[in-house]
Amino acid sequence: CAAQLPGGGGGFGPEVSRAAEDGARLVCAPPGGVEAVLQMPRGNLEAVCPRALVLRAACAALLEGRYGAAHELCLRHRVDRNLLVDFGWPSFLARAPELVAQVSDPSDLVELVEALTERSTTLEGGAYHGLVPPAPPPPPEAAEALAAAPAG
Repeated sequence: CAAQLPGGGGGFGPEVSRAAEDGARLVCAPPGGVEAVLQMPRGNLEAVCPRALVLRAACAALLEGRYGAAHELCLRHRVDRNLLVDFGWPSFLARAPELVAQVSDPSDLVELVEALTERSTTLEGGAYHGLVPPAPPPPPEAAEALAAAPAG
């Protein structure tokens, strides 16, 4: 059996299926959250956090400039933290100071930098390609920062 989450709403990708116990029913998925409640065949309720809902919430936080909240979601739900930089690249260059200000623990910042790779998580072939919305175009200041950055 698979619980399906509709992919519409802002271009957040195609339908996503997730395996669940045979006979399980989706009871609810509160708006704005990352949890979904399933009722199992024996009657017990289980809260799960489907990757599609977590990615949607993380990208929404990034679009709103809430880098600290997006970072917490990535940590809690084991999402590749490259997403924080890849989503909206190169706009991230102009907004990197916001991330540093919102992630107050220096060890979290060090772990973020250590987790970064050259491979994009959002482009074709990336882990989240097709699961995250298209990023908005970079603002003019991001293009200027990229042009001013030293090559190398």
